[in-house]
Amino acid sequence: MSQKNLRRAFPGADLDAWYGSLLDVFGEWSGRYWEQRAILARRAGRTDVANLAKAESFALRAVEIVPDIYSLTTLGTVLLEKAALAQVSVADYYERAFSAFERAAGMDLMGSSLVTWIAYLRYSLRVLRRLSRTAVTDSTTEESILLKQRVETDWRRIYAQLAVVRDAGATVSRDLAGLAQEFESVAKTTSAR
Repeated sequence: MSQKNLRRAFPGADLDAWYGSLLDVFGEWSGRYWEQRAILARRAGRTDVANLAKAESFALRAVEIVPDIYSLTTLGTVLLEKAALAQVSVADYYERAFSAFERAAGMDLMGSSLVTWIAYLRYSLRVLRRLSRTAVTDSTTEESILLKQRVETDWRRIYAQLAVVRDAGATVSRDLAGLAQEFESVAKTTSAR
């Protein structure tokens, strides 16, 4: 039922309608059902921002049913995506997202929270890009500058914690290196302006 696998198996299919057809079967009790719908709507939000409201609603429903590492990480990514793309208070959405990631990480019995924090690093870069774009407009406020500094500080701190995990493996190490490169590119672009 993973939206990622379904998109691969049925490219171009209306998966939102398909998930909707399963509502009576899974909707009342399955947090994973709502989580997958949230991920699908989050992805659709990149081309139609209106989908991000659905993604947020679905993610909140998933957390309500099963407040675990997975549903909280999904909620965090949805909130960051909305902070990056929608006409919302970036600060409020960032704060809510970071709180969701912290709650998810606190539930990780292994202690490294790799998946959770890599998701944070990836999606917070999108927020930084938005903040960088607004940093060059006349409407830049001290609040948005402080938020940008906070996101950069959080990003660097989380990255430093993950970079020292010895058992991360080659794939995670490559992902982290790629994310660091993106971060430096965003940070350099901003400081050059």
